[in-house]
Amino acid sequence: MENEIKEIIERAGEDVWNAFVDIFDADPDDFEDRFMGVWDSEVEYAEDYIESTGMLDDMPENLRYYFDYEAFARDIFIMDCVYDIDTGAVFFNH
Repeated sequence: MENEIKEIIERAGEDVWNAFVDIFDADPDDFEDRFMGVWDSEVEYAEDYIESTGMLDDMPENLRYYFDYEAFARDIFIMDCVYDIDTGAVFFNH
C-alpha cells in the first residue's frame, strides 16, 4: 500500500493525495476511480467535460452561446463531483 501511495504522490502530487484523504478518508485503490484531474475552477472542469464528451455537438452553433456553463458546473458539483479549492483537484463522488 505504501508503494501505491508513493506512485500516486509522484503522479498527482502530495497536496492532491492529502486532499483526497481529507475528503474521502479512502484507500489508494479508490484514488484511480475518483481522481479526474486538476482544473483552475469548477467551471473550467465543466467546460472541458462538455468539450471532451461532445455534449453540445448536436446543438446549432448559434445556440451554444446560450448554454450556461456555470449552472452546469454547479449541478455537477452538487451531485457527482467534489472540487478541492486548494489544489484544483476534481474527484468523482460516487
